[in-house]
Amino acid sequence: MSEKKYDYGDLSLKQRTLLRCLLKGMSYVQAYKKAYPDSKMLDDNIPNQVNKMIKNTGGKFPKFSQVYQRMKKEADEEAKKQAIADSVEILEFYSALIRGQMEEEVVVLSTDVKKGTSKAEKIKKGASLKDRKSAADSLAKHYGLLNEKIKLDVTPIVIKDDIGDDEDDD
Repeated sequence: MSEKKYDYGDLSLKQRTLLRCLLKGMSYVQAYKKAYPDSKMLDDNIPNQVNKMIKNTGGKFPKFSQVYQRMKKEADEEAKKQAIADSVEILEFYSALIRGQMEEEVVVLSTDVKKGTSKAEKIKKGASLKDRKSAADSLAKHYGLLNEKIKLDVTPIVIKDDIGDDEDDD
């Protein structure tokens, strides 16, 4: 999460510190101890206290709760944006792969027959022709280049119901 300027309103410096620590992923206990280093609260009671602040239980922490909820929502939205590749990123990836601009690290085992030893080493290898063709196929599908246009000349079949509802009397 990148550092942003937030409107903390009337929150104290300790409450601001607690918010930032929580949003960085610290546990309730770690964040509370960092924000309130002089607190004598037992570790077992801290999660309950932080939860009260976040949920505004008892109505004592309305601003803290509001700011936390807003910041948490923004952080979650930013994390989603970062976690999911957008269409441009995917197309750029396929294009780079097709052009041979991507490499992968592979482990190669080299053997010294005279010494009777072998050694594993990492090397960088370009994308295989198979991978590049697969990327080209994916891009071609995206752009609709592989859709064959077939024109069918079809004469519709009409079924005529010429069987009457007459009942034969025997």
